[in-house]
Amino acid sequence: MGLVNEGQVLERVLPAGPLRRGELWEACHTTANPAVATLSGAQLRHMLAVDADDEFRRGTTGPLRGRPRGRLFVAGLDGEPEDRDYVVAATDFELEDYGGYVERGWRLAIRYEFPTIVREAIEEELQRAQ
Repeated sequence: MGLVNEGQVLERVLPAGPLRRGELWEACHTTANPAVATLSGAQLRHMLAVDADDEFRRGTTGPLRGRPRGRLFVAGLDGEPEDRDYVVAATDFELEDYGGYVERGWRLAIRYEFPTIVREAIEEELQRAQ
């Protein structure tokens, strides 16, 4: 499944039609790194509960440079997380404690796609889809 925070991925809607690299990079300023980790259903429920707090969504952190967090977008999950493990694609912002979604003691085994950043990953995926 996938998780991404709207406050740190796209700052505006991308234009319809062919997308130029400059337009993507202007809309996506994040330097977040794509990542994958295995989370339990309980951990996912915690993250979703944190995200449900409107005050949390309006809050910000250093990586967001004053912008509010906004919503956490979730892909590949129908309903509430079950009591099992999930392989989750996200970024360091969602999976490290400085994003505010995870507890410090979780010790997730996160695999990063260094040195790739999110906008480069989006660009690569769009090129593959052509």
